Amino acid sequence: MVPQPVIVSPRDLQHVVVKEKDIDKHILMVHKSKSQLEGTNVLKYIEHGETVPIQIRLGSKKGETVKGYHNLLTLQSRKNWYDIGHREPAPILSPYMVRERCFFTWNQANAYALNVFHEIHPFSSEDSLILLGILNSSLTTFFVELQGRLYGKGLLKLETYEIQGLPLINPLSINKKIRKQIENTFLKLCDMQRKGDEKGEEEAKKELDGAVFGALGLTEDERKQVYEGLEALRRMRLQRKEVEVLVETAEKWMPPKKPERKRKIVEEEPTKRLDTWIK
Repeated sequence: MVPQPVIVSPRDLQHVVVKEKDIDKHILMVHKSKSQLEGTNVLKYIEHGETVPIQIRLGSKKGETVKGYHNLLTLQSRKNWYDIGHREPAPILSPYMVRERCFFTWNQANAYALNVFHEIHPFSSEDSLILLGILNSSLTTFFVELQGRLYGKGLLKLETYEIQGLPLINPLSINKKIRKQIENTFLKLCDMQRKGDEKGEEEAKKELDGAVFGALGLTEDERKQVYEGLEALRRMRLQRKEVEVLVETAEKWMPPKKPERKRKIVEEEPTKRLDTWIK
């Protein structure tokens, strides 16, 4: 039972590729029962988790405190509350909330991810690189902006079925020359990002778009329409964020309340059992 690397937030991803050295958080994958863990430090760790106070963050009981993680409603249905099940890290990750930018990450760290990410498993591992190139193109970003839903404060939310329904070029339909071009420009984008070369990154993005547009045989006018449509959708989403901030600020401001008049308290007869009234 060796701790495994885990990505807990989109903020942990700064580039379209994440390597093991980028991960500073780990998760303990335990699939054994407590009786099978007798005499181990893992059991002590689990028992510690059953004694600490936990504040509930969501739902009707938000703000209440329970003793131990095993008493959280979301974990009570598990046979062993600490066992998240057998799963394989996904080679491609995508946050289900889009903020300023949409991106799909190459999970070279082979890290696990929490439920704030969509996990994408290509049918063939050989297609991971070409899919990452297509997914990180402006064309896919356009479809994401088009099909996602505005969640509030300018956020764009993508449900699992919306990710599954994204129009995507079939990698098998792309000839070898263009496929290699898409893969190489995506690798160049990864390299420029990690070097912090913003100019090189922009050039790589344009090259990647050009390769993807070329795979579809788009004309210059059609490519221009994709960029214009993407810019319009993104601007509309971010403008809504600004409007919501203004509305929220206005709602928070309230004139000072006048002191309430003291009401005369009238003592009422305490309630009595029903049999008192029917004797």
